[in-house]
Formats: sequence, C-alpha cells, structure tokens
Amino acid sequence: GNAALVIWFNSGLENALHSLLLILCVLALTEAVRQGRTNLMLLASVCLLVISRPEGAMFGFLAVFYLGWHLWYTKRSVRPAVITLAVFLAFLAVWSTMRYLQFNDLLPNTYYAKASASNPLRLFNPLSGGWRYVAEAAAGTGLIIALVPLLLLLARRAEWPPWVPAALLIVGGQIFFTITVGGDWMHEFRFISHVIPLLCALVGFGLAVLYRCTEGTHLSHGRALGVCLLTAFVIGLPQLARLIRFADRPTTSLDTVAAVGEYFNDLARQAGIEDPILLAHDAGGTSYIARIHLLDLAGLCDRVFAKEFRDRDRIRRYIFEEMRPTFIFSSRFFADRVGLDSFEELETDYVALPPAPRQELHGYIQRVRRDVYPRILPLAGTPSADRSSTDRPTAEAATP
Repeated sequence: GNAALVIWFNSGLENALHSLLLILCVLALTEAVRQGRTNLMLLASVCLLVISRPEGAMFGFLAVFYLGWHLWYTKRSVRPAVITLAVFLAFLAVWSTMRYLQFNDLLPNTYYAKASASNPLRLFNPLSGGWRYVAEAAAGTGLIIALVPLLLLLARRAEWPPWVPAALLIVGGQIFFTITVGGDWMHEFRFISHVIPLLCALVGFGLAVLYRCTEGTHLSHGRALGVCLLTAFVIGLPQLARLIRFADRPTTSLDTVAAVGEYFNDLARQAGIEDPILLAHDAGGTSYIARIHLLDLAGLCDRVFAKEFRDRDRIRRYIFEEMRPTFIFSSRFFADRVGLDSFEELETDYVALPPAPRQELHGYIQRVRRDVYPRILPLAGTPSADRSSTDRPTAEAATP
C-alpha cells in the first residue's frame, strides 16, 4: 500500500489540512448562524476534523454548542444544531468503529502518547507545563505584542462581525486543549500552529479596531494608520526573525532523522546482520527512507510505548525480552520518559557504541546488543559505516 497514506491514517498528524478545516469550520459556522440553518460545509468540516487530528472531534462539539446556543438565543430554535450533531455523531461512530476493527483501539497512537494524561485542573495552575508552553509560544512568536489589538477587540464587542465569536471559540478550544495536556515535546509550538491563521485574522481585525479608536482621537488619518502599521510591524518582526533562523537551521530536519536510521541500517548490512531492529525516538525520516525495523520510543508509531510508557516493568519486558532490538539510540528526554537507563539489561545485554562521525548521530544512549558487538565494533564510528555523510548532503550544506 501507499506508505504516506498508511502513516497519515494512523498518526492523525496533518497540520496544514487541520488548519484549513478549522478555517472552513469558522466560515461555515458563521454562515449557519446567519441563515439560521446548517449547511454542507459545516457538516463536512466537523466530520473531517475527526480524521485530521485526535482532538479534532472537540471542535465538532464546540461548533454544535455554539450553533445551538446562538439559534436558541436569537430564534428559540435548536433544530439545525440537532441535525448537525446527529450527522457528526454518526460519522464519529462509523470512524471509531472502523478504527477499532482495524487497530483494536478507538484513538490513534498520538493521543495516547501525548494527550492521555490530560488534566483540566492544569487550567488553574499557571505554573503547569501547558501554561508555560502557551506563554513561550506567545513570547517566541511575538504574540505578546499582539495582545494589544486582541484585548482591544475583546473590549469592543459591539463592533464584532459574525465570524469573530466563532474564531474566538475555535482558538479558545485549541488553547484549552494545549493547556490541559501539558503542551507538546516537539519544537515550533506545534499545538498552537493550527490556529495561527485564525489568530492572524483576529489580530488583523483588532488592528482595524485600533485604527478606528485612534482615528476618533486628535490624531489624523495618516497618524492613526501609522500607529496600526507600526503595531503590525512589531508583531510581524519576530515571526520573520524566527523564519530566518529556522530556515538556516531546522530544529529537526528530515535529513537528520533519516541519517540515524541509515547509519544503523548500514552498520547492520556491512556486519551481515539480517532484519536489524532499531529502538529510536524519531520515526519520521527513518520510516520513509531508512527501511529499518523501528521501535518508536516516542510512541507515535508504536502502540506499546504510546499506551504503556508509564508502566516501567511492561516497557522493560517489551524491549529486552520480546523485541530485543539490535541497536538503541535515544535522546535523554525519551530515555527519562520510560526510564530506559534504569533497566539492568541495558548494561548486561548491551554495549556502548563508539561515537559516530556526524554530530546528529550522537545519542544520549547509543548501544548495540552484546552478541553482535564483535561484528559491529570494526565498523562503528568510521566514515565507511556512515554512508549518509558522503552520499547525501547534510542539513547545513543543503540549506541556502
């Protein structure tokens, strides 16, 4: 089958599609509120959100709630909301049944690996990881300055066009989810990125409100416009700076992740080891390129790590008794997450590998199984075993 389709079907990670569906949901919800009836775009968007990401179903319930509340408040009718809810629940039931029959689980690995420990009480703890994640996202992307037009927008509710409350509901739902699950371990604030387009639209309308407010003072039209343009520039400058830094040095490029799988695959090939197994924490590039049997320590592509990473004894048995990986390569974060370096078998059954030639191939834990170590030792850490260092450009070299 198609590898990309299989990975997409399992992972629920398609950020661009998810962002588009959230925008369509806001537009369709606005139109449904205006017309007083549901529409095909709203039905399609809330259903497809179920597929796009694990938390997507939450937005379907939020949309139905908002539609029902608004129509009851204005027209004393909830029939369109009931129709939308019925279609949404029917689709959710069919999709969940298909997933259960195929994978014996109602939710994808990404939910269990990242969101299964969600706790609404984190909303009331400003020191929790979720609040820190949102604060760092705001500080790192310049959105703290954007609070000026956003707060002004909230204060001038009478000037809201119909789409604003729907957009605020969706953005609020995403922030609620981010805080309650404690943020995300991935860089570039991935849990916030889905609502960046809607946040930009809200900030843009907030700047329009700022212009009208300054225009009403003693400032001339030109000066009022200048205030808005200066505010927009201050908001956008950190985005440009981050974009340049990211283009110069991606946090984790596909090249880097693929190089890990290729390195260990080549070691096994040159040592004559058939069907090697690699325990590692980054699965994307390895799954697409390296073609080595992978145990995903992060859990995104491995159901045992996703659902049972808190059960140390189960993880120990899975790694060292059931799977017995040929190689182990882990960062400190994921090693600590499952207690990898606390297992006795790591010392008794595995031997540390010499450092590899490339810096990105240096793991916090980098081991090979003791019974194959004699065959690996002459090859590990040598340029001949690192085909990727000569056959394909590094991330730095490939960056303009």
